[in-house]
Amino acid sequence: ALSSAASDVYKRQLLSYVMIPAAKVWLIKRLKYKLSTDEIVSAALAYALFGYGLINLAGEYPWKCVSVFVILLASSLGAGGFVTVAGFVSALPFAVSQFSLTPVAVYCAFAVVAITFVGYSRLLAATLVVGTEAALYLLTDVYAGSSPLSLICILIPVSYTHLTLPT
Repeated sequence: ALSSAASDVYKRQLLSYVMIPAAKVWLIKRLKYKLSTDEIVSAALAYALFGYGLINLAGEYPWKCVSVFVILLASSLGAGGFVTVAGFVSALPFAVSQFSLTPVAVYCAFAVVAITFVGYSRLLAATLVVGTEAALYLLTDVYAGSSPLSLICILIPVSYTHLTLPT
């Protein structure tokens, strides 16, 4: 019992070292200033931990909505290199929960499609992200054993992105 209490204390200390720079980014700097490397890594780790917690709490579909929204938002704001990082970090909670690297490939593919076609049109980029999801679901065994709800839940961030963001 004592060793489990000690390990809980170490876990809390480790998380506090990660969360303090991440909270500093969101609460103090508010992305107005150039971030340092440790702040970027801490914010990405906090985002991934939030995703893992959301997957454990509500399942994979709400996190899929959030992560596709982040990828589409980053691509429509013109943050080219950040889109692939957002895709990679968004896939980490799925990869950890499924013990597979397949989600990393899927979300990096979403990011590459979004970056490639956002220059033509945001709607085209979002439609092709949905098309990529449909092609992966229908033509490969990436989503073997999962329900078609995956195809439906990806439409939520796509429609929200285009209804709320100015062109």
